[in-house]
Amino acid sequence: MISSPLLSAAAAAAPVNPRALTGRGSEVILLAPHPDDETLGCGLAIAALAAAGVCVQVVLVTDGSCSHPRSTRFPPPRLARLRALELRRAVRHLTEGAGPPPLQLGYADLGAPADADTRRAACARIAPLVGPQTGAIWASWEGDPHTDHGCVARLAAALHADYPHLARWSYPIWGRFKPALAVPPSSEMVLIRAPAMRARKRKALAAHASQMTRLISDDPDGFVMEPEHQRHFLDHPEIFIRENPA
Repeated sequence: MISSPLLSAAAAAAPVNPRALTGRGSEVILLAPHPDDETLGCGLAIAALAAAGVCVQVVLVTDGSCSHPRSTRFPPPRLARLRALELRRAVRHLTEGAGPPPLQLGYADLGAPADADTRRAACARIAPLVGPQTGAIWASWEGDPHTDHGCVARLAAALHADYPHLARWSYPIWGRFKPALAVPPSSEMVLIRAPAMRARKRKALAAHASQMTRLISDDPDGFVMEPEHQRHFLDHPEIFIRENPA
């Protein structure tokens, strides 16, 4: 059984209906560092909201093209195309076609906006998505020990500074296992269970075959998520961390 300080704290968090994560609106903007983070961290929530008629707009920040750096069959441009296709399939599984297609910002893997100027430029590209029905921003947690995840968390904070009326929630991925920051108290976390949506999440995660299987077989050191971690994300409730009181 996987254990960590964050999972221990989350065990005492309150389960909520996903509508509690939409703020005062009926649309959500979800910032995903890489293709698959949207499913790993938020798949149940996306599916449940889509079934309830709530729009979750996935914004993919980086192209995920560094997961298999030694592959000759899938050099970075081809891998980026594959991962974009996997993302579109995953979102279709989660929403059963009811949600909008993902928006791709096109930053290189390991190249998420990392300074004030690039964050401002990225915010300007995301800003047109914020409408009168937008109620919340979701993004990776700053305590995730991956540079892109931390950068996307700070990008969400910069976007929220422009739209402070929105609720802001973080979802931990790798920070579930080895948090890089102090773990917030259980009172600042909520859990999404949505058991009726597990089949959708399972299909969506399987759509990310380049990351979950040995589909890319010519890079033995390329990333493949461990089966134990895959089971964890499929079986464990989704964790959201409150980043503001809206």
